[in-house]
Order: sequence, then structure tokens, then C-alpha cells
Amino acid sequence: MGRTTVRVGFRLDANINVATGHMMRCVSIANKCRELGMKCIFIISDTSNEEILQKNQFEYHVINAPWDDWNAGINEVTNYIEYAGIEFLVVDSYLVTEEFMTDVNRHVPVMYIDDMCRCAYDISFALHYSQWPEEDTLQKLYDGKNTGLLTGMKYMPLRDEFSSRKKVTSVKKQIMLTTGGTDQYHITQRLARMILEDERFKDYTCVAVLGRMNSDRQAMDNMAEHEKRLVVLQNISNMAEIMRQSAVAVSGGGTSIYELCACNTPTVCVAFAEDHVAFAQKMESHGILKYAGDARIDTDGVLRKTVECIYEILSTPEYISRCRINMSRIIDGNGALRIAEYIQKNIGQQK
Repeated sequence: MGRTTVRVGFRLDANINVATGHMMRCVSIANKCRELGMKCIFIISDTSNEEILQKNQFEYHVINAPWDDWNAGINEVTNYIEYAGIEFLVVDSYLVTEEFMTDVNRHVPVMYIDDMCRCAYDISFALHYSQWPEEDTLQKLYDGKNTGLLTGMKYMPLRDEFSSRKKVTSVKKQIMLTTGGTDQYHITQRLARMILEDERFKDYTCVAVLGRMNSDRQAMDNMAEHEKRLVVLQNISNMAEIMRQSAVAVSGGGTSIYELCACNTPTVCVAFAEDHVAFAQKMESHGILKYAGDARIDTDGVLRKTVECIYEILSTPEYISRCRINMSRIIDGNGALRIAEYIQKNIGQQK
């Protein structure tokens, strides 16, 4: 008998140069696809962060191609798609090229998770979950193309721990810092020191959640040995619990912002990448968070503003209440399931 299980591929990378969030959101989608009976296979350039896939028990194939030259791996990807019998491919990278997308979509329907909306590729499906209801960015970009479009935050793919909104009965005097996989600007370390030295926060514990590839772990551990109000964590499995317990959080502009919204945690956002800036500004305009600025341009100034934003939030109960209401309106935590159901419905629908 022939194989009947639908096979969905995920082409992405996560390394010291590429944010881990790309892999994490694809893992969230893949988990839901698996629950619906599909087999998921990841295609990656190298073995960086392969432990995430191993932990989640996903099969993966390493193409041994440059992570920053997607054209170099086109033949390897298409050959593996044919070999593995992949019937639908989800692509998640800012480094994709028109050549890669066009060639691969000839072999299998491609869905691109598009954060930037800079190019209308010759693909079957495009997903832009950060688009607001009043916007039509993706629709304008793909006008005239026969491409299926998914837009809106209802498609934000979060992990299961964020899928149900739990009421927090006891928020702690706790400030959470979570700035992504690498934190190349050392925001967490520097900000933790500033908070701990600020008399206004003397009653608060600072919880620093470090990304897998954060190079400041040893320095943070050394700091924690001399400061009982500092807790340093890494590779944790209870992120949602920590977020829900925190009075305020500081986060980069990636997936963590949506997770914090799902947990109704008042947040200060610091941008580390081009796509973070407009995103954070829009979120702030909707009363969802406070934006402290772009760390790439003025790290010192952004750190100072972040500290002031934290104080403003903690000293303004009315803002906290409004913020939580606004957060609850945009995220329900079921985005990954919606995407998986869409994939299942559109298997074989090549465009």
C-alpha cells in the first residue's frame, strides 16, 4: 500500500545570526499539524539549534549549505522534497530570494511567513499575521497574483502554554527581561544592573530569561551571586507562567511580544531589528505596550528610556488595566491551530 500520511516541510534556519523565533514559531505550527495527523520534516542549513527539533521529536534534514545564501541550496532542497514526498512547504526566513521561491514552488505549494512584506513572490500562499484589521498591506502587495493570503493576529502561532488565557491571582513584584536568542547589544545584562541599582525598584526582583545563544550567561550568573534580587534563567519550559507572574516585562520586538499579550503582561519593547521598529510603534499606538526605541541606533538612550517606561507602568494602575484589556483583544493563542487547519485544507493546491 502507498503512503497516506500528508508530509509538510519547514525550511528555515536559527543560529547566532538568525533569531531563534523563526524556528520556534514553525515548531508551534508543526506541533498542531502533527496533532491533525500530518508528518512534519524540517529542512535546515546546519545543525545550529537542532536540539530544539530533537526535543520536540521532529525529523529534520541538514542540507549543509550557507545559511545566508539560499540560492546555493535550491537543488538540495528540491531534491529532498521529492525524495521525502513533501506535499506542502512552509518557508520562514528574511533571506529568501525570488529565485528560491519560484523554483521551489514549482515542486510543491509554498507558504511564506512574511514579516516584512517587501516582495510579492511567485508562491502559493503568504502569511502576514502582524497586519492590523484596518490595513491591507499583503493584499496590495499580491494584487493580481493567484496567491492565497492569511492576514491578522488570529494567525499568530504561539506555543500551547499560551493557548488558554489563565487568570493570574497573584502578580509578583517581579520585572522580567527577555531579549531574544543572542542579545548582541547586551541589553539584559546592562538593564538588569540599572534596575537593581535604581532605588525606585528596591522591592522588585529582576528575572532575566536568557536566550539559548546569549553570550552573557556567565557574567549574569556572576552578578546573581552578589545580588539576591536577580534570578537568571535559560532554556526554561514555563515561560508563560513567568510572564503571567511578572508585574512588567521588557522584550525585544519578536514573538515574545505576542506571548506577553496572551499573558496580559504590561510590556516595554526594545527594537533590535528593522521589522521590530514599525511593529512596536504600531503596538504602542494601540495602547498595547510602551516602545523604548531602537537599540541599534542609541543603545544607551534606549536603556535609559526603558527604565523610565518601567517606572511609568508600575506607578500607573490605570495604564496597566487599559493595557491588559487591549492585549486580550488581539491574541487568543490559537493561531498555530488555524494555520495547521489551513495547510491541511490546502494540501496540493499549488498556484
